Amino acid sequence: MKARLPLCLAVIVILLPSIPALGEESSAATVAVRSCRTLAGARSNENFYAAPASESTVISDNWNTAACGFTDNAVMNLSQPTHVDRVDLWYNWSAGETSLPYTLSSGTSVLRRGAFRRGNCDPYQTAWCEALDTINMDLAAGSYTFRATKERLCQNAGSRGMGMIRVHGRVTEAVTVSPPATPEVRPAVPATPEVVPAPRAGAVSFDVIQLEGGIRILDPKKPHGILSVGGGAMRFTRGGKEILAFYTRDIKEIDVTSVLSIKTASFHVTLVSGRTLNFYVPSLKVDDCVRVVKSLRQAIR
Repeated sequence: MKARLPLCLAVIVILLPSIPALGEESSAATVAVRSCRTLAGARSNENFYAAPASESTVISDNWNTAACGFTDNAVMNLSQPTHVDRVDLWYNWSAGETSLPYTLSSGTSVLRRGAFRRGNCDPYQTAWCEALDTINMDLAAGSYTFRATKERLCQNAGSRGMGMIRVHGRVTEAVTVSPPATPEVRPAVPATPEVVPAPRAGAVSFDVIQLEGGIRILDPKKPHGILSVGGGAMRFTRGGKEILAFYTRDIKEIDVTSVLSIKTASFHVTLVSGRTLNFYVPSLKVDDCVRVVKSLRQAIR
């Protein structure tokens, strides 16, 4: 039986008659030799390989099922060099709002300025919707902060006070066959945060006005709303649209507001997170305000 030459060497042998005189270059022979070297190198290097190109996948996700507080930032932690394709956040959108400007920074350096677009919404609380953007950036391992222009991103103790964010992308560095000594383990979390339960029949509700955005007690516009407690949740709606919703277990204090030791017709609801919501009664009577506060306290017990 005749011995056969390896395919690479056979190609070189075939090309040899056409190789020019010494000192001149033959591109075809050079390509063949390089191909053989490449194959040989690939076979001899068994302890290292380049990470294959992979489809985008979820590489970081801190969404959880607890009720939401508010923040203006979300932190993206990358344990390895990563190509970040896109991110999904959970945001309380105002009526007619479809775009949310933000910055992406590392330390004090701003890496990107962009705007989230409004995505899919909760079917029952339509103000809560995804905030989406395509990033398409290669980033080194480290911590990166998305900071929105409004403090309405969802956060809670489960996300350690940081905005809920889901990162899609793929690792870009080469990896060794041996796994790292302490691989990162991420707990499984549900795809969407839990919806605050709807108020049950018999919920306590009051006509109030929220003090925010420069609204003054004597403001003639007086955008009235309904503050209700029932089913383990407190809600504030205005014009049939839900503005605020949180569990009663997250309420730290409900009390009449005092200015210079004098009680006013306004009251506040302070959450465990430290956020304070201020309201006043339309009648501007302190007695009516005290009555509302007492009823709300009784309802959350």
